[in-house]
Amino acid sequence: KKCLLRIVKQNGNYELAHSYNRQFGRSMYICKNSSCIEKVIKKKLLNKILKAQISEDIYTKIGEFATNE
Repeated sequence: KKCLLRIVKQNGNYELAHSYNRQFGRSMYICKNSSCIEKVIKKKLLNKILKAQISEDIYTKIGEFATNE
C-alpha cells in the first residue's frame, strides 16, 4: 500500500490521503506510476469508478504528485 495513492471520502468530499495521516472512510487506491496517474487524469476514471463527481482540485493534486515523484 505504500506504493499507492489513496483517495478517501470524508464528510461527503473526496480527498487525497497522505501516507503519514491515517484517515477513515470509503477509499480507493491508484498506483504511483506516472502512466497510471496520467490515465486516471486523462479519462477522469475517479468519476466513473466512484460513481461520483470528483472535483478538478483532486485531479490537480494527483497530477502534482506525479510531477513531484
